[in-house]
Amino acid sequence: MNRIEPLPTLPERRRRRRQAFDIPGELLGAGGRLTPCRIVNLDASGAQVMLDGAGLLPTRLTLTLRLQSATVTYSATILWRRGTLVGLELADRREQG
Repeated sequence: MNRIEPLPTLPERRRRRRQAFDIPGELLGAGGRLTPCRIVNLDASGAQVMLDGAGLLPTRLTLTLRLQSATVTYSATILWRRGTLVGLELADRREQG
């Protein structure tokens, strides 16, 4: 059985507290490659996502969330990455639905 070690606690640098989530999302790179992810936390300016694997990602992406009431997309820039966890800066929220 695999044992998952807890992540080290990092100092908080955000201006606002993010809301915790556990919802599916997708990252779309410029080449059209979709990468499934899970949204770990989110606010108007950033998100933390967990990838299914440790593949390569471009620095600039589109993050898509399919909610019950709408599909929401953001322009996203990768700020940091630790294994399968990725920190994103978000901009240009668009909502359809």
